[in-house]
Amino acid sequence: LALLAFTATAALCRWRFGHVADRRGAAPAIAPLLLAGAAGLAVIGAGAASGLGAGGPVLVVAGMLVVGVAYGGLQNLTLVHAFTAAGEQARSSVSVAWNIGFDAGTGLGALVAGALATASSYTVAYTALAAATAFVGVCWAGARWGKEP
Repeated sequence: LALLAFTATAALCRWRFGHVADRRGAAPAIAPLLLAGAAGLAVIGAGAASGLGAGGPVLVVAGMLVVGVAYGGLQNLTLVHAFTAAGEQARSSVSVAWNIGFDAGTGLGALVAGALATASSYTVAYTALAAATAFVGVCWAGARWGKEP
């Protein structure tokens, strides 16, 4: 159920965030989505903690819904932002580089999360992912501070 929640919301938001990029540009929504994703990852980590009873799976599904929104939205917005930053003449190269980067980042994140979960627990793994994602969100917001949207 959690994977279905993630996949469905990611697919829907990948499509819907195109409207956000069209109306306001891609860059302003990236930090909020990173921070929302961090919050969702933290909720998943909390849900994975033992001793929560029936509340644990509910938290995992809720967290996956939030992470799905963030992941799908970021897929759209980061690609649009990359296209805008590079310009029309570099569109093919940007597409290739973005796909490699996004997929490699997803894969490396999964590898690190799996290693952390194996060495300690899912709660530790998701907490570390949440912290890393929040850090990137804060860095993005800081880099954008005072710039035009």
